[in-house]
Amino acid sequence: MIKEWQAIERGEFAPIYLITGTESYIIQETIKRIEMAALADDEAEFNYANFDLTEVPVEQAIAEAESVPFWGERKVVVLQRPTFLTTEKSKLEHQTDSFAHYIEQPVPFTVLVIVAGVNKLDARKKISKALQEQAVVIDASAPNEQGMQRWLTAHAQQLGMDYEPAAMDELLVLTNFQLSVALKELEKIALYVAGGVMTKAIVVDMVVRSLEQNVFQLTEKVVNKQTGEALQIYRDLIKQKEEPIKILALLISQFRLMNQVKIMKRKGYSDPEMARTLKVHPYRAKLAAQSVRHIELAPLQTAMALLAKADFELKTGRGLPVQKVEWFIFHWNA
Repeated sequence: MIKEWQAIERGEFAPIYLITGTESYIIQETIKRIEMAALADDEAEFNYANFDLTEVPVEQAIAEAESVPFWGERKVVVLQRPTFLTTEKSKLEHQTDSFAHYIEQPVPFTVLVIVAGVNKLDARKKISKALQEQAVVIDASAPNEQGMQRWLTAHAQQLGMDYEPAAMDELLVLTNFQLSVALKELEKIALYVAGGVMTKAIVVDMVVRSLEQNVFQLTEKVVNKQTGEALQIYRDLIKQKEEPIKILALLISQFRLMNQVKIMKRKGYSDPEMARTLKVHPYRAKLAAQSVRHIELAPLQTAMALLAKADFELKTGRGLPVQKVEWFIFHWNA
């Protein structure tokens, strides 16, 4: 799925790689592929180094990159969290002259991998611009809905597993559109179906729901006025020792999103435009739009008022905390 991986697997390495974006699977898989292709098993112990630049000055890391391999022909040096290339404030004082010189004249025996930890470097900094011009840039941004589908489809094929389209959609929702989590769950399901078909029912049974996903399901039940089922989900969460204040905060976030989506839909925004404006995953914006399709704005704003009241009372110690979400479910559906 990442075109640069093919060259890496052929042993065709760039002197410098810059990984932008925050999708952990793509980041870790890129580093792993470079290490495995560049170093023999008995070389990794001596010729692989990983530096966190919030703890180690960059000049120390560059000195390691410039030192000759102790064993073998090549070494791999990874630089994590280079805050001096971003808008984030650095806790360390980095002497970047050696880094700037290295970018212009990298040594031939080192593969330098820079993990930005952000989607974009600070374009105002000369050193950031120079790095982007000299390095092979690998995009590790979280994929959109279509991209997620492609990743999961390719992985399912590698695992020798067929699936129902609805099953893949459910997997996306239950893993909160996180690629690394979805891929791990897919591997677990593949072991279970053993070459068979992944159905929606199997996904529902096997994927462990996060608190966020349980609250998403709770919100859907509330919106559809399925009061009994909503209460059951909430009480199950309380039995699992989840805090009412966390559940309420997530409910507020869900209803705030639905309010925003409803208003933006009235103004003619498309789902992708809403996702970009609200800075949420496109599929989440799409689901929110589906949820509010048959709901007027006034009830959604009433819900926000009720949730705000419950939140205020919870934080000021009025009444029993566990009853605040129940109170909201009953009153909004009354």
